[in-house]
Amino acid sequence: EAKVPEEAKKLVAEKEKAIKDGSFTVEINDAEPKSS
Repeated sequence: EAKVPEEAKKLVAEKEKAIKDGSFTVEINDAEPKSS
């Protein structure tokens, strides 16, 4: 068992819930990366 603070576990659980219910979305950029 990793030593993860209870506070961090709560934040992760909340974020997971938001992602699953669709209230949190990550913007995905499908543009081709520019080569330098």
